Parts: sequence; structure tokens; C-alpha cells
Amino acid sequence: MWPTLHFFFRRIHVTGSSKVPKGIPLILISNHSASFLDAMLIAVETDRPVHFYARGDVFRNIWVSRVLSLLNMVPIFTPDHGKANMLRNRKSFDVGERILRRRGTLLIFPEGVSRLERVILPLKKGAARVALQTEAFSSFKAGLQVIPVGINYSSHAFRSEVLLCYGEATRVDTYGELYSLEPAKAVNKLTADLESKFNRTILAVKQPDRSELLGQLIRMMRNDKLGNRSYEKVQFLHEKSLCETLSGWDDPTSAMMTTDGETYLQLLSRYGLQDRVVSGRVSNMNLILILLLLGLPFAVAGWVLNAIPMYSSKWLADQTVTRGDFYTSVVAAAGGFSYLIWWILIWTLAAMLGNTYFRILILTAPLLAFFAIFWWEEYEVVRARWNWKKLEKGEPEKARFISSLRSRLAIWAGYE
Repeated sequence: MWPTLHFFFRRIHVTGSSKVPKGIPLILISNHSASFLDAMLIAVETDRPVHFYARGDVFRNIWVSRVLSLLNMVPIFTPDHGKANMLRNRKSFDVGERILRRRGTLLIFPEGVSRLERVILPLKKGAARVALQTEAFSSFKAGLQVIPVGINYSSHAFRSEVLLCYGEATRVDTYGELYSLEPAKAVNKLTADLESKFNRTILAVKQPDRSELLGQLIRMMRNDKLGNRSYEKVQFLHEKSLCETLSGWDDPTSAMMTTDGETYLQLLSRYGLQDRVVSGRVSNMNLILILLLLGLPFAVAGWVLNAIPMYSSKWLADQTVTRGDFYTSVVAAAGGFSYLIWWILIWTLAAMLGNTYFRILILTAPLLAFFAIFWWEEYEVVRARWNWKKLEKGEPEKARFISSLRSRLAIWAGYE
């Protein structure tokens, strides 16, 4: 899944990963906005084997259950799954506690549900309860820590960006005295303390209907402040400030800026433009043109060799997925597994044919897939730049209006 996710996302930014300790039991708590893609990202980017709770209803088939167990998944049930299944959660909690007693890592999504909106839901008490029960088993000497991980997608789409923000750790043994006297109060206090640290790692607004606008402004801000290259802690602070600004708008202001944002995106689409072209953050055009010209044969080879698995995963998601928060998960997972099968098949064919040059071509197919996507993205930049120059020359009033609309959004968002 590492190459799959780094192919699916244009960039995966990670901050605070040095806070993750080794050699102690650890609970990671994370927000949940893209179904099992969230778990895959954390498992790939965390330098420890990760076990995590997953929807219990997908474990119904015995063979599926065995496969999911091999992938470190533990079933967890909600009231929607029926009272009988809820009783099975005791066994799942016991499994989680055994993992932690072996100094393992357990991932929990304490908000309880997956959703697309960029909002933070109140934390459920399960994570605190498991943490305290596990520490109590060792007389609060196991050294268990809980670390929040904020998963922040620029958008739920192929070749978007994602930021994993590891937050401040909480030592569970500091709640030992309170837990021995009043367990329920200790669970409530630990949950409240975790919620405070959890909220600091997530880019979110208080109003769900402002989620799309927040995502758009974050992408614009990154084009302005990053040039789409690197990500630092100070950038996250800027984006957290943006979240507070949007949350503080009154409803008329929010409605006005949402309309401006939608108009801006519509104009970009109508004229074949990109935001970073309008912002003027594109340079080295001559170098890009040379790269496109010299790289065309390799890009074509990449598309020919890899088109079937790449498009089949999208087709599968289009045919089977009805929930938006599941879509990117299915595309990424299906793409990774279908590509592995595809590559084995074409490598087998190459071995049977015995042609050395064909074998070399097949061996380099994954690299050619990366290059083909990179080539196409740079081509889209050149095309958008050409369209922008043409608009500035042919319809200068329209070009100025688009630029002024972007500046208006940035000024109201408070970063220009």
C-alpha cells in the first residue's frame, strides 16, 4: 500500500511523527473522514505495526474475517448492528487490551463514524476506557500513551494532498490515582483531555456546510504559501487560523464567500484554468516544455502498460460505492491490489516470451506509471498557463475579474 498511496496522493505531508515513541504500548486516536483509507494511511506512515478496529458487519463471512484479521483488523459493533453483536464487543475490547499489553499499537477512531464534512465530533469514551483498563491491569506501570493523529485531506479525490499531523502524547498512568477512586470520573477526564489535544491536529470548521469552502481556501493558501512543494509546522498554524476565521463568519458572510468560491471554481473550469496559474505560482515553463517533449514516449508507454488496472479500480468504485466517504478508499485499495495482480500477469507473460527488452519494460512498468501521471499533471499546467495567457490577451476584463475574485477570497480568509 505504500506505493499505492503515494501514487494516489500527489503529496503526503507528515508532521510530528518524531513524537511516536517505540517500545511502549500505544493508542493512536484519529478523525475519520474516508472510511478504511484513514487506517491505511496511518498504518503506512507510522513506524510501528498498527492494529485497528473496523466495522464489525464486514466480518460476517468466515474467509473475509480471516483475511481482515491477518491485516490487523479487529471487529467492533455499533447499536445499528443489533444487540447480539454488541455483546461481541467485549471480546474485541479484550483483543485490544492484549495487543497493548504486548506493547503493540492500537488505532481507534473515537468519533465513531466516517463522514466527509470537515467538522470535529465529540469523542466517545471507548478509547479512554480501553487505555485505563489496560494500564490498571499492570498497576499503571505499563507506560501506555495516547497520541492523536489528525488526517487532513485537501480533497477527497485522486492526486489530492493529505496531511498527517501527530499531536501531543498523553501518559495514562497520570490518571491512576483518580481511576482507583472514581473510574467513571477518570474516564471522563481522560476523554476531555484527549479531546483538547485531538482538536489541535485537525483542520475543521464548526459548521458542516462550510466544509467545501474550507477545502478550497486551504488549497489556495497552499498554492500561495508553499508553491506546492513543502509543508512545515508554521503552515499548519496558518491553516488552523483559517479554520477559526471561517468558523467566526456570520451566516450572510459565509453565504457570500461560498457563492464567490463556487463562481471562481466555475470560471476556472469554463476557461480550462488552474488556481496556481491564476495565482502566478508557476515558473520554469521552458523547462517543463522540454520535459514534456522528451518524456512523451515514456508517458505513452506508462499509460499503455498501466491503463487497465488504473481505470478498472475507478470503474469498480463507480459501480459499487454509494457513500462519498467510501469512494476514495475503494479506488485506492482496489487500485493497489488490481495493479499487483496485473503486474504479476504481465511479468509472467514476459517470462514466457523470453524477450529481454520486454522483461525490462515490464520491470519498469510501476515507475512508468508514476511518470505518466507526473507528465499529465505538468501538461495540464502548461495547458492552463496557455489558456490564461490567451484570456488575458483576448478578454482582459474577464481575466481581471477572475484575479479579483481570487484576491477577494484570500483577503476575507485573512491570509493576503
